[in-house]
Amino acid sequence: MSGQTRKRTRREKQSDTLEALMSAAIQVVGDEGYAAASIAKITALANVANGTFYNYFDSRQDLFDQLLPVAGERLIAHLRANVAPGATGLERERQRISAYFDYLRLNPGFIRIFHEAEIHAPRAYARHLEAYLAGYGQALGRSLSLNELGRFSREDIPVLGYLLMGMQDYMAMLLRAPGADVDAGRMISVYLRLIGMGGLFVEADRSAPATAKS
Repeated sequence: MSGQTRKRTRREKQSDTLEALMSAAIQVVGDEGYAAASIAKITALANVANGTFYNYFDSRQDLFDQLLPVAGERLIAHLRANVAPGATGLERERQRISAYFDYLRLNPGFIRIFHEAEIHAPRAYARHLEAYLAGYGQALGRSLSLNELGRFSREDIPVLGYLLMGMQDYMAMLLRAPGADVDAGRMISVYLRLIGMGGLFVEADRSAPATAKS
């Protein structure tokens, strides 16, 4: 019958409940930390009964072990949506770091979730680092093939990925530090000048064949 609202399936309802629990956990842990994030607080924010929690997670720790990877997937999706597919070199890094700060503005609790996971959810922490580094590795590998990585080789890519991730993490901490007199625009400018002058990304010689340096 036209105009009649379609009845949602059981699977759709379960998916919505899981999404509500995850989003609530991200907010509670982001605001209060893992130690203070009780099941009661999470279910209350998700507007579900306490018992419903155990239809989706075996325990609070089970939720914590999934939390950062889910939040990290949302971050990676945000970066992909805001970085042009054809962008390379410094321009790609400018778009990526800008999208990263935009995500943190929209999700201010992410940094706390990330940092505290090393202690409270080490398996989740390792999974997130692996996924995030893999994305960086692909991007840097593309830059290498376009002769944009200056004196660096393929073997250097994992180290470069961790260095870039570390710089971004500490910039995010600075942005949130009490009394810090610096904004995201200034940090992005300094970051790009640093990695540009440091010889990471160079202007590619488009006339030269792309080679993978050893």
